[in-house]
Amino acid sequence: MSERSFRRRSSVLGPGMLMLIALASTLLAQVQRPATLADRQTSAAAAPIPRRIFLTRHAHREPSSFAAFSDQDVNQSLSLQGKTQARHLADILGTNGISAIYVTQFVRTLQTSEPLTEINHVTAKALPMPKGIISDPGARSTYIKDSLATILGESPPGNVLIIGHDLTIPEYLKQLLPGSSPVSISGFGDLFIVEHGSPGRPASIKY
Repeated sequence: MSERSFRRRSSVLGPGMLMLIALASTLLAQVQRPATLADRQTSAAAAPIPRRIFLTRHAHREPSSFAAFSDQDVNQSLSLQGKTQARHLADILGTNGISAIYVTQFVRTLQTSEPLTEINHVTAKALPMPKGIISDPGARSTYIKDSLATILGESPPGNVLIIGHDLTIPEYLKQLLPGSSPVSISGFGDLFIVEHGSPGRPASIKY
């Protein structure tokens, strides 16, 4: 593409879409070799339709004196900053083919999804977290494994958004990308992008 053509196209696409196009190029560059005709024929016959999986921690929440993930913590809402972040997330993903959205039983995850569900008319589905996963890594791993089986097994073709927590999103990434370096989350507004079935680290952007 010529520089003039790229500039014309850049003036039409929004900044969120341009970032995702750049990230998609990075992810594709991680593939070790181009697919042969035989590879494509085998994939078409035997493999599910590839999907991109977006993962994020819920947006910024109101300060709370309740213990994290306790019964009292379930209804903690997003802050004004968090509601703005949720709208930014919807701006980025609104035209990226999200066909399924998954949250937890915590209100802040549902509120993070709401601007996008209004755009895409996709109802967010809750995957409730069991008690005790904070102190039990084994229970946390099992919860994520079962959740991924549900997500990948029932979602329609297209892209998926998972809205979780600082404890669950790293475990999702670990299981989706075995062997990749661990990811830790300490703040809000990180969006991770995984090409399901492709190797390498997840791409990420801030929103």
